[in-house]
Amino acid sequence: QQRKEDQASALQRELTEEERQEQQRKEEEARILKEASKVQTNALQAASELAHGVEYKKPLPSTWTCPRYILDQGQAAWEKIRKEWHTEVEGVDIPPPCKRFVDMKFPPPVLKVLSRKNIKKP
Repeated sequence: QQRKEDQASALQRELTEEERQEQQRKEEEARILKEASKVQTNALQAASELAHGVEYKKPLPSTWTCPRYILDQGQAAWEKIRKEWHTEVEGVDIPPPCKRFVDMKFPPPVLKVLSRKNIKKP
């Protein structure tokens, strides 16, 4: 173990400052990507659900309906929006993309918080 540490220390001394910065950048990038993959996988689960290993097999029931004018745009328009916004989707019964929070029919208090935080688009 001590020998490995000595070798690592010697290697660090041999690296130029630029090489050290590049190595640190790569390590940080790897750490961020690892963390992001966890977030993407678990984004819609509460911490308590993750801790207990809860997995949902069926979608939760919802009464939400997409506004008619968005439904009337059609699949081609939705794909164009997803491409422009770099949105990837998978699964079945995927709702069309909404460009405004008001179209998502959020309650007014939620819309106010988003506005107050200057969050303008979904």
